[in-house]
Amino acid sequence: ADHEVTHVPVLANPGTIAAPICEPYAVTLDGDTAWVSCFSYNGDFGQGPVIGVDIPSRSLNGKVLALPNSTTASFGEVRDGVMVFAHQNNDGVAFFDVTADPPVLISDVTFLDPTVCALPHVARFSEDGTKVFAVCEGAGHAEPGTFIVIDAAAHQVIGHVALGLYPDDIAIVRLPQ
Repeated sequence: ADHEVTHVPVLANPGTIAAPICEPYAVTLDGDTAWVSCFSYNGDFGQGPVIGVDIPSRSLNGKVLALPNSTTASFGEVRDGVMVFAHQNNDGVAFFDVTADPPVLISDVTFLDPTVCALPHVARFSEDGTKVFAVCEGAGHAEPGTFIVIDAAAHQVIGHVALGLYPDDIAIVRLPQ
């Protein structure tokens, strides 16, 4: 079946396909909002912004999540009005209240020890919402990545374990008891 595709610029001056100002990298869906992460950007919104797009109208919704010290926002999830997403170049996981206008940074869990987490790529809430799981790709994609567990209320790392080289996402399977 044919499906309509609409190009929605995430900036007033997005650049060109060959030289984009925001290199769209990841999309996190939240009801009628698509949060678009820029892989590389340094402009009006700070570095590595996550830009809100209203899905029904196919237009920008005016909401921007920006971290002052990170240049790459990655994949995340929204639960009960809180968006959690991984970010790189100041490796960490950010928590934003996306119900506020403008959205408000609640907390930024920054990983200072690269053996715990280097290049976080994705963050997701646990099924019950009490924890956030993050996958870190590993330094230079040559070191083993890690799986991080963060307390969703305290915003603190409560555990981690090494994974193989260059892990990229999370899949959680509940085993029958």
